Amino acid sequence: MQFKHPEILYFLFLLVIPILVHLFQLRRFKKEYFTNVQFLKELSIQTRKSSTIKKWLLLFTRLLLLACLILAFSQPFFTAKDSKKATNEMYIILDNSYSMQAKGKKGELLKRAVQDLLEHTPEAQNFSLITNSETYWNTDIKAAQKDLQDLKYSATPFQLENLIAKVNARKSAFNKDIIVITDAVGLEEKQTKSFRKEDNVYFIIPEAEQKNNIAIDSVYIQQTLDSFYEIGV
Repeated sequence: MQFKHPEILYFLFLLVIPILVHLFQLRRFKKEYFTNVQFLKELSIQTRKSSTIKKWLLLFTRLLLLACLILAFSQPFFTAKDSKKATNEMYIILDNSYSMQAKGKKGELLKRAVQDLLEHTPEAQNFSLITNSETYWNTDIKAAQKDLQDLKYSATPFQLENLIAKVNARKSAFNKDIIVITDAVGLEEKQTKSFRKEDNVYFIIPEAEQKNNIAIDSVYIQQTLDSFYEIGV
């Protein structure tokens, strides 16, 4: 728990006042002698005990009310779990290799990832965008909107350790939140060891519905003519 105005807690010393009042109010019972009536003597003892208990309860109530009043003015609050990450820098690593052409439930994986970024990234959020072919440092979603919409597929394979090296090369006094968006094709566990322990890493792995690939076994010139070549596949 933290306090918005911790200096008000110094007023807790005022709790001494109810204690002093209580001590000064302690009065000795004056003895009154009656005839030898045992019933009146027992009644006097019971009254003395109940009076002492009431005074102690009154003291604790005063202390509690005064303490609650002082704490209320000091405005206590609990720190949010993610507040320590509020100053972190954001880096988005977006895989735009040809494998991201695969279609998921909502279309091509890359186009769907771009659309999600455009829809869900806060306008005030600054971030850096790193792709297989392009890098955009310290931008925001409005400035990067056209570049994201025009992003083309790259023949450069997705090498996570190379992209992480670019992020680590950016010197900063803050920790980094790194979001990796990739279909994880060709991604190996050893590539993830490039991350720094103090950074927060989040993986978003869209899945393709159709994972079958078409491969070309061989290509050759089947016939050469005067004006064109006939290619055999």
